Amino acid sequence: MSRRGPHTAGVDLGATKIFTLVALPDGREAGSDRRPTLADQGPQAVLSRIVDSVRAALAAAGATKADLAAVGVVAPGPIDHERGVVRNPPNLPGWEAVPVVQILKDALGVRVILENDADAAALGEHAFGAGRDFRNMIFITVSSGIGGGILVDGHLYRGAAGAAGEVGHMVLDENGPTCGCGQRGCLEALASGTAIAARAAALAAEGESPLLARLARESPPLTAEDVQRAALEGDAVALRVIKEAGHYLGLGLVNLVHVFNPHGIVIGGGVSRMGDLILEPAREVVRQRCFPLSQEGLSIVAGVLGDRAGALGAIVALGETRDSEGAGRS
Repeated sequence: MSRRGPHTAGVDLGATKIFTLVALPDGREAGSDRRPTLADQGPQAVLSRIVDSVRAALAAAGATKADLAAVGVVAPGPIDHERGVVRNPPNLPGWEAVPVVQILKDALGVRVILENDADAAALGEHAFGAGRDFRNMIFITVSSGIGGGILVDGHLYRGAAGAAGEVGHMVLDENGPTCGCGQRGCLEALASGTAIAARAAALAAEGESPLLARLARESPPLTAEDVQRAALEGDAVALRVIKEAGHYLGLGLVNLVHVFNPHGIVIGGGVSRMGDLILEPAREVVRQRCFPLSQEGLSIVAGVLGDRAGALGAIVALGETRDSEGAGRS
């Protein structure tokens, strides 16, 4: 027997995994499903897997499709939020102007919205996680790339074209390493997990760290997790690489603090699991370089929701969209 509806579902579509979370009307989590994306099979196959994931999460919640009121989907950018279209994201091959909202609406028969993954994670951490006390908040996800979401007076700031929050592409060194976007010296090219791994691999190849060289041989290619492992074992080169990345992350935070003067900055993504190894160098740069008034009362903390942040944020976005639609009809 299913629980009383209406239930809502948040779906986090990533390059490697689909994670779906179903929530009860009072917002409590009721069931979830996780499965590989298999992005190389193309958009239609992935969208079918999303439908299957929603149904599986409903079953885990003791509910059925009849209990489902709405679905929020989060996807890596760029997206067209208004039209519900994913526009050629770099990690989803073949996704060129895919009308995700319409396809899933037809398949599930309920209201569907589409949200950028970093924006959704910002909403999730703000509502349920480390950002609950921050009215003005910046969320930064540091993983293979770097993205962000900005909340002003508790509301998501999207920008004129819906493209606000691309914090990973602040240029910090115009002569720096090439970023995946094609520019040089972006924050993403200097402080992401990919950047940490690349810098450590280069130093290992030069004979700077026997431990990193061994890790690279045992399980190539070297990853940011390997660098963290080496740092925790006391490897001086690994510690230096992470500290350098934290320094650049801090420079990016200085720019954001001076522009937005937030109450708090929440750092999520896989690299945030390094904790103070990377966050303390970033905080130190902020302490040294930000205007005293700008950093008064500022908190820089790690996110607490992990890979649930995006799906939870999708559920928050569903509620905000419903409320705005209701206000428009009144």
